[in-house]
Amino acid sequence: MKLGRILGVSAGAAALALTFSTQAMAADYSVQTDDGSPGGKISITLRGDVVTLSDQEADGWGVKGWIINSKGKTVYTLQAGGNGAKAIGRASQGGARNLAEKGAKYKLRVCLHKENRDAYCDDTSYFKNDH
Repeated sequence: MKLGRILGVSAGAAALALTFSTQAMAADYSVQTDDGSPGGKISITLRGDVVTLSDQEADGWGVKGWIINSKGKTVYTLQAGGNGAKAIGRASQGGARNLAEKGAKYKLRVCLHKENRDAYCDDTSYFKNDH
């Protein structure tokens, strides 16, 4: 009987922790490729400048993502290939990945990518990096 209660409490605590960690990782902005069944997605969580690029389909295409400043210049790019593959950029990696704040504006762009060709691209609107 005690073991059952312990397991029940442990399972409940684990579910609660998972809920909080999922909420903490919610993206502030995201966009998917504009093919019929989106094969790629890029998102950003402003706190920590965490940019996640993911290849969502086994379709023979990889995914390429750009972080673009308000002057239209690419700050940096990410690439991921293979179904389920991800690439992540974080402020803690330093350099261009530590995005300027104090109201600096950026947008995200994502495309399917294959043999130096980009297709099914889409962008977010510009957003302010205030974290």
